[in-house]
Amino acid sequence: CTNCVGIQFSASNNSVSYWINGVVQSSSSVQGQDRFDNGKIWYVWIDHNGVNAALRYSLGDSKPTYPTYYSRLNTASLNNLNVYFG
Repeated sequence: CTNCVGIQFSASNNSVSYWINGVVQSSSSVQGQDRFDNGKIWYVWIDHNGVNAALRYSLGDSKPTYPTYYSRLNTASLNNLNVYFG
């Protein structure tokens, strides 16, 4: 995709990845968590300040205090463009 930012939850290896324009920017395996394909509803919160992204996810609807996954996600290349986030 062009002009897009995405977050991928992979059930095959229980990992989370950030993508910009179809290219993986960072990825991390999730240890000690339920698998994403466990049939339950997952809640997700994403906080981004233009440089860093903090991802929180939980099986409950209360936002966790600390990020589950924190990574540099520089979106400067997308400034002044119409961008799809998904």
